Amino acid sequence: MPVVLCVVCTFLYFSALFVNVVALPPSPPCEPVEPPPENRWLLLVRLQSFVGSWDMDAQLANALEIPLHLLETSQPKTWPSPADTAKLQSSVWATAMVISYFEHRLADQKDEWELLVQKAHSWLLAQACSVQPGSTVARQLCDRLLELAKQAIESSVV
Repeated sequence: MPVVLCVVCTFLYFSALFVNVVALPPSPPCEPVEPPPENRWLLLVRLQSFVGSWDMDAQLANALEIPLHLLETSQPKTWPSPADTAKLQSSVWATAMVISYFEHRLADQKDEWELLVQKAHSWLLAQACSVQPGSTVARQLCDRLLELAKQAIESSVV
């Protein structure tokens, strides 16, 4: 009889464990956690394209902590050149804004993002060269565009 009692007790014990495990309510789904400000650059790393640029979209606006409509309305229509005829693509402006954001709002973390920005600068320069051939003129275009982006980043409007 003791063996039968032991088997019954074991069965009841494990049945109770199974009921407790099954009866537990499911845990709530995990919400994505916003990285702390010191890791904000990681959001921008994830958004950078293979070629070194960024696209103007809601994810970028969120990462820059700037409303998308302000990013879009702050974009110049053309490259900042004397002729002002070459249309400025939104990815060019987005990339200039990100470079300025890194340089002016995340300057204390430069060691972490410096290579990323070098790649972005190279891409931006290539875009400027397609508008104004010649490295000197293209660099001037980039410098002017980055100055406009810096003003937009620093201003209270953006």
